[in-house]
Amino acid sequence: TRVAVRMVEAAVAMDVQAWQFLLILCTIMLLLGTVLEGLSIVLIIVPLVLPLFGPLDINPIQFAIVVVISIEIAMLTPPVGLNLFVLSGVTNAPVNEVIRGVLPFLALMILLLIAVTFLPDLSLWLPDFVLG
Repeated sequence: TRVAVRMVEAAVAMDVQAWQFLLILCTIMLLLGTVLEGLSIVLIIVPLVLPLFGPLDINPIQFAIVVVISIEIAMLTPPVGLNLFVLSGVTNAPVNEVIRGVLPFLALMILLLIAVTFLPDLSLWLPDFVLG
């Protein structure tokens, strides 16, 4: 169906910046996270956006970190929020109480996602240091 090729053409035609694309992608992943589990989101998103890395100059390591953080946030958001149900089962606490306990950490993870999306050096300094 050439969806990935059409996405590349559209992104180049609209002159989309890397941070804009990552912001849109984060929003899509967070919305998908409310109805799907993490592996499904990865299997849907990654093949579609992989061809955009070159034209948009997106580092694959930064993208992977953004995906992991987005998926973890998605795993903490209802109604699917698998990690909420795991925590509820482990602690024998109702899901509502678990959600209230997770909210501060969820807010911090959203701030981290925003920081990693807008500041690629934040997620790339260690790989750059190690790999040279």
